[in-house]
Parts: sequence; C-alpha cells; structure tokens
Amino acid sequence: MVYEGEGGVWHFAAGSAVSITADAGARTARSAGRTWTSRTDGKPLTTFATALSALHDAGDEGRHFYGWAAFELAHLLHADPATA
Repeated sequence: MVYEGEGGVWHFAAGSAVSITADAGARTARSAGRTWTSRTDGKPLTTFATALSALHDAGDEGRHFYGWAAFELAHLLHADPATA
C-alpha cells in the first residue's frame, strides 16, 4: 500500500509486522507468531484504539501504523454489531 501523508510525504507499506482485527465481541492481535484475543465489551473501536496505543508505546517513535476499515465497520458504528 502507498499512503499520502501531510505535506506531500508518501509512505510505502509492505507486509505486516502486526495485525489487529475487531468485531462485535472480540479484538484479536497477531505479531511474531503469537495471537492475543480479548473481549470488547461492546466497544470494539475503543479496544482497537487501546491496542494501537499500546503498540505505539512499546515501539519506537518512528513507527507508523497503516490499515483499512471494511464496509462492515458501519454495522459496529450504527447499532447492528451482530452483522459486523
């Protein structure tokens, strides 16, 4: 993936060191051959943000996180989490 940042700076992202997914009931993180899953307690986006924050705090300041949100995210945002 190629992302355009502020000021015309471009970032190239190839592969992934970490993956984080969230659905209505759980958040799952994968890195270095390990997998962690935790409940979201109905707040998957909050737990997703917490996971990203923890990864940022554990890494170096130059680390960037890139990704995408699928169309199904709308179900989490608009009161239909069972279909997300």
